[in-house]
This record gives sequence, structure tokens and C-alpha cells, in this order.
Amino acid sequence: MWKKIAIVIGVLVLCAVGYGAWMMRSQAEEIPTELGPIDPQKLAALMLPGDSGMPDFKLADKQGKTVFIVVGDRESMSSGEEKVRNLALNHWEYPETVEGYIVGDVKGFELFKSKITEIMGFIRPELRFPMYIDFKGDVFDTFRLPRGHAGTAVVDASGEVVFRHSGEMEQAKIDELKKLLQATEPATPAAPTFAIGELSNESCKGKVCIVANLPKPLPRSEIPGIKDGFEGDEKQSFEKLKQADLRLASLLIKIDEKLEDADKLAGVIVGDTPDVTYKHLQLVAPGDGGEAFAGLASELALEKDAAAMVVIDPEGKVVFAEHGVIPMYKMGRVSALLGIEIDDKKHGED
Repeated sequence: MWKKIAIVIGVLVLCAVGYGAWMMRSQAEEIPTELGPIDPQKLAALMLPGDSGMPDFKLADKQGKTVFIVVGDRESMSSGEEKVRNLALNHWEYPETVEGYIVGDVKGFELFKSKITEIMGFIRPELRFPMYIDFKGDVFDTFRLPRGHAGTAVVDASGEVVFRHSGEMEQAKIDELKKLLQATEPATPAAPTFAIGELSNESCKGKVCIVANLPKPLPRSEIPGIKDGFEGDEKQSFEKLKQADLRLASLLIKIDEKLEDADKLAGVIVGDTPDVTYKHLQLVAPGDGGEAFAGLASELALEKDAAAMVVIDPEGKVVFAEHGVIPMYKMGRVSALLGIEIDDKKHGED
């Protein structure tokens, strides 16, 4: 999802400075061996105005909370530096005393504020944490983090900055961050006993297994974000993706098309996508698999008649069980298990 935000910013910059200047120009700063000292007054005064009904973010109001802030700009978002960090932050569970925020730095592009705000309205629901847009570059400046790199900062309950990092995070830093945030791993119960089509607990052993339910027939021409799918513009596609069944169908087709290692995945879709051919996923008619899926859904507290997906890891643990409209941040765990990028625009997507 960060890549999509970077693309938005990139398009706006293209309009402003022209293609040649855009391609040649880089604002990335060198990551110093040691980050510079923070001005306490500047830290206490840090404020980002809200938009689209969001309240202003005022760090001074967060006393008593541990706050983590991740900040990125066009270059850091498109570089992939934030990938490992974001996967961890989106995966962990936190105590009520911890709050997280995302900041997109677009310093110098306040002229495009209206358009950026409009597009963020589509993107924010895909994120786990509230996202603020920084038109003045205050967050990078306040925490003395170099531009052009994924920035991370943690402020403890007393208002002290206890963690700063710039660039890609190694595991030792991820572990340090987890401890500071008192984060824990979510529960992963053993998969209930099931058999749908050719898929069962036995056939899932040693593989990532996907069990999905699509409650109504979906022709390819109605499914957004895939090759030969819905042909509307980006705004219309975003609207389509608000429909749970269309979003899930799009995700499943992307997974099936992008996965290259056939031995890694086994999966079944209970539903009907009449003009879609799958390489790795088995399509089972609702009359044949609906009752079995309903049983699985009941065990996992899912709605049996909703668009839903269950993912089981190679050890037989349920790592994902969701129904309804699934935000893209929740797909990070699935992406990591399969070793693919589900939300990029490669391998045949429009």
C-alpha cells in the first residue's frame, strides 16, 4: 500500500516539475552513523493538522501513552525499506497504552493538498493506523531523521524519545521495537478439522492453505485490479473494492497468478467465477462445498454466507480468518507466507 501512496505523490510531482527533472532528482539524504540531537521544544510542539474529519495530531496530548510514528516520503515508500518493519507492526498486538501513527511526508507540495487529501480518503481504510500528511516536513525535521528513508520513532509515556531508526530494519532492531511497544504475537490456534473439495487438514500439511468463500457468482469483467477485469477508472475501481466479494475475488486471482512455487500453496474457493481459470486454487461449487465451509466458518467465528478467507500455515495453525471487506494491511502476513507482493501492479494487473 505504501507503493500506491508513492505512486500518487509521484504523479503529482510529474505534473509539477516535468518528467526529466523527476527522473533525475533525488532528495534522499545519507543516513548518518549517529542521528542528531532532538530539540525538546520542537518535539513538544509537534502538531500535524487533521483532514477529512480526522483530529489534529498533537504529540503533547499523548502524555501517558507510548506512541510510535512511522514516516516516509516518495523515495522511501518506493524503495521497500519499510517492508519488514511494516509487516511486524501490522502483525503484532498492543496494549491499550500504545498508539501508532503513519506520516506521509510531502514537503513542498502543499499546492496539491486538495488532490492528495482526496486520494488519501481511498487509501486510509487500507491501513491499520491513522495516517497524517505532513506538508511542511515537520516529522522528519523534529526527529532528525534523514529524508528519502523509512523513519521510525517511539516516544514513551513521559514524552521521551526512546527509539529512532532510519532505513531498513534488521531483526535486532525489530526485536528492540517489539519490546519497547510491549507487543505480542497474535494467537494462532490449530485449524479445525475440515474437508472441502480436495483440500483437508491432511493435504494442507507442509503447505500454506487457503480456504475462501465467494457468496455469489462473479464474472471476470466485474472484478477490479486484474488483467481483463473491470475496465473503469481508478476511482470506480476503488468503489468496486468496497464490495467484499469483489475485493476477495481480486485478491485470490492475484495470489493464484503471482505464485510461482506450486508446492507452496494448496487452496479451495467455494463459489463461482465462471470465466476465471486458476493454476493453484480449486473452485468448488457452493452446492458441493457450502455446508463444509459453513462448518469451518462456525468454528472460526466467521459469517457462513459472507465473503471470507481462512489461511493455514504449514504447521497447521490458523494465521488468518477474516470475513467482509479485508483491508490490505491484513494481507501482509499472507504475502510473507507465500513470498509474493499481492498489492503491487505486476504480473498482468491493469
